[in-house]
Amino acid sequence: MYKVVEGLVPALPTDNFVKLARPKRNIKAKHFKDHITSNIVEKRTCNNTKGLELPDYKKQQYQHSFFVDTVIHWNHLPNSVVHANSLEAFKTALRNQRQ
Repeated sequence: MYKVVEGLVPALPTDNFVKLARPKRNIKAKHFKDHITSNIVEKRTCNNTKGLELPDYKKQQYQHSFFVDTVIHWNHLPNSVVHANSLEAFKTALRNQRQ
């Protein structure tokens, strides 16, 4: 997704596939250790200033497509990761974030 957002994939023009999200208030969903749920708030949360608009995913087959799943994960990343200067810096920041 980093390559798509930064325009490093010529076959996927950024304007056609991803749109920057408008800044909104930040709402956090409650998490419970013993319960798994599909929470709409969790999917719409954005933790960085390069947040992307979630594509429309009404059909069941499209709900787990690359762009829907990846945009949700991208929006949960902190600014320090998404504002990396290069692909290698992004990978390093992502590895450090996971630890």
